Amino acid sequence: MDTPTALWIDSAILAAYLLASFLIGIFANRLLKKDVSTESGYFLGGRSMPGYLTGISNAVNAMNSDVMPTYMGLALAVGLPVCWFYFSRAGLGIFLAGMLFYARWKQLGVATGPEFFAVRFGSDGGRFIRVFTSLYSVLFGIIPWMGAGLLAAHLIFGSFFGYESKALSLLILQPLMLLYVWFSGYAGVLVTNLFQTVIIVVACVTVCLVILSHFGGPAGLTASIQQAMPAETGTAVLSIWPQNGNAYVSPLLVAVWIILTGVGVGANVSVDGQRIIPCKNVREAVKVSIWTQLELFIMLLLVTLPALGLLAQTPELFSAPAAEREAMYGVLVREYLPVGVKGLTLAALAAAVMSTVSTQLNYSAQTLTHDVLGSYRHFSPVRGVLYGRLAMIVVMLLAIVVVYCAGSLIRIAIFITGLLGSSALIGWGYWWYWRINLYSWYAAMLGGPLVYLACFFGLPRIPWWAAQAALSPNHADMMGICAGVVSMALTTVVTLIVTFLTPPDDMDVLTEFYRRARPMGDWKPVQEVLRRRGELRAEPRGLLAGGTVTALCGAAWLCLLIMGLSELFVGRYLEAAGFGTVAALFAVIFKKLFDWHLKRLEA
Repeated sequence: MDTPTALWIDSAILAAYLLASFLIGIFANRLLKKDVSTESGYFLGGRSMPGYLTGISNAVNAMNSDVMPTYMGLALAVGLPVCWFYFSRAGLGIFLAGMLFYARWKQLGVATGPEFFAVRFGSDGGRFIRVFTSLYSVLFGIIPWMGAGLLAAHLIFGSFFGYESKALSLLILQPLMLLYVWFSGYAGVLVTNLFQTVIIVVACVTVCLVILSHFGGPAGLTASIQQAMPAETGTAVLSIWPQNGNAYVSPLLVAVWIILTGVGVGANVSVDGQRIIPCKNVREAVKVSIWTQLELFIMLLLVTLPALGLLAQTPELFSAPAAEREAMYGVLVREYLPVGVKGLTLAALAAAVMSTVSTQLNYSAQTLTHDVLGSYRHFSPVRGVLYGRLAMIVVMLLAIVVVYCAGSLIRIAIFITGLLGSSALIGWGYWWYWRINLYSWYAAMLGGPLVYLACFFGLPRIPWWAAQAALSPNHADMMGICAGVVSMALTTVVTLIVTFLTPPDDMDVLTEFYRRARPMGDWKPVQEVLRRRGELRAEPRGLLAGGTVTALCGAAWLCLLIMGLSELFVGRYLEAAGFGTVAALFAVIFKKLFDWHLKRLEA
């Protein structure tokens, strides 16, 4: 039990962080010398941002306050191989998006992701898709995600300080975020995100050092795990490779996650688009993917490594229920960390939720103003800022509703996301195949959910499938993930059939899109029309292949680096040096390929 003096010290550290974040956010537009009186300045920072700043902001946006307990719980059930969970979910996908799409999104000249559909399909049908995409992302993505973060922050703060009122937690965090986003807009989000990233990294590094110090260093931590756990389990926990039979991170699950999260990536953007579009040039836009990936993986590594110390102290956590494991992050903060470090960790949790909520708040206001309201009426850029600020209040109020009704609404959002996720592959078709038309979108959006439901209810009737799902609740979840891959493949087949049975889009719409977006892939009929008009620009050959190889090398470099740091934490210095050497080699190759590929994109 903390003494009153200790509690005051930790509370003072948290209060200092909150005050610093507020002041930095309020004066951010002055620090960056941005004019926030127009939509471009307020929502996009004048489209002159550096890649490192937007990339770091993009990474910390993913670190909602519920990420830390969730990843801690996962690491307790997996050990060192937990890194393969985020490798498979983001390792290749973000690099593919950066190398194949970020330059084109910047060159397209749109202000938001949903505006893409108005360019791709023309003003008539494209307007409906634009509005639908905007509303869907806000109602079923952004608002539940904001609510989940606020609720997770309340559970941690309430447990630490001993109160139950959700309203108190909301009063601590929400007014600060609303005020600095209200006054500084996108500039306030970026600058505070940078500050919040520093707080998160410093806090997580400090926690890792506390854990290592407690066990007498990396070798002591490894020895404690080996003594506390059965030999086979200890070996699995300390191995860097995913283990067969593990219900959370097995080789099969890694492969399935790579497919689910890699297919279609980069073709559509929402909040992440607000990190690409504001960059000052194409090169900085592509760099966003590198900074995002590097910062995200480092933060996730630092969040999960302390779980090894908890396993050494309480080895039964390895097979504990998920809820008990995820609660251990709060236990770690309360019972294992010294005074001062607790306050710093609480500040990191506040930073996580504030970075996410402020980012989502700014983007939701932009897309509701630009894509929904702006699709039906014209207004001045100054009036657009006013409408955006009013939209922020509405979105924040809806997020509060989620906090008080979190269970039902978040489950609904997850279910709807699963229904529509089956159409992800068609997203690449919008960019890479001229024949994908307006009917293709309808087929994917309507057929995808139907195919998903058929797979969800039909596949368990297959004896082998049912047997695998019956092994355990975790195996049932794994088979549900596999059903998503099957539905994605079937939805693609259905969509292509509809595509070839319907006429292509208007050639004038397609040529305008090609001029603006310069898409890769098969656009030969459109290119031929532009050639006859004398308007065709020569493009380098093999951009898709070159970008894919570059992305693979980038992902390999970063994953090897994280594996080397993981080995270093448990005192296997020879293995760490080996991973580090190979990572350095891939980093050199990636740098050369990156410069070569970017010159071709900029040509």
